[in-house]
Amino acid sequence: MKTQSFGVCFLIRKCKADKKKADIYVRITVDGEEKECSTKEQIDASSWNSQKGIEKGNSIAVKSINDHLENIRLTIKDKYRKLQDAAELVSAQSVKDAYLGIQSSLKGHKLKELMTYYKKIWEHKLKNGGFKNYKTTIKYVELFLYSKYPSGDVYLSQVNGRFATDFEHFIRTTPIKEYNPCKGNGVGKHI
Repeated sequence: MKTQSFGVCFLIRKCKADKKKADIYVRITVDGEEKECSTKEQIDASSWNSQKGIEKGNSIAVKSINDHLENIRLTIKDKYRKLQDAAELVSAQSVKDAYLGIQSSLKGHKLKELMTYYKKIWEHKLKNGGFKNYKTTIKYVELFLYSKYPSGDVYLSQVNGRFATDFEHFIRTTPIKEYNPCKGNGVGKHI
C-alpha cells in the first residue's frame, strides 16, 4: 500500500464580532492537501497553545474542550484508517467527508459497470473468436478486483497508474489457466 503523509492539527480563527474570542478548527492534511472544518468550540483567543493545539489551563471547562479535541483527532485517524483498509480513495476531502458523515465522497461509475456495458455493446458485433480475448481480460479484471478490493469493485476515479501496475503484476503471477500463464504481449493487451 502506498505510504501517504497524513496529519490532524487544530488551529483557531478569531471571531469577527469579538476579537478576544476564537473558534477552533481542525485541519486534515493528506499528501499536502489540506481541508478544514469547525469543531463548534469557542475559547478566549489568549488561552490557546498553538504549538500543542490545545487550550491552556486546568479548569474543568478547559479539560472538557481538550478531551473533545482529542476525541475528534482519534475519530479522524480512525476514518483515515478505514478508508485505507477499504482501498477507497484517500484524500483530505474524503477523510473530512467520512468524519462529517457525508457518504457521497466517491461518485461516478464503477469499473465492473463499464465492463458490463462494453460487453453488451461489442459482444454481438464481434465474432466469438475475436471476443474471447475481451472475455479473458474481463475475467482477469474481476479476479483482480475480488482479490485486492473488499467490495470487489472500484470507481473509475480510482483507476490510475498504481492500479495498472498492480493489475499487471496480478496477471503475471495469477494465470487463469495454470498450464498457460500470460506473458509479454498478452499482458500488454490486457492492460
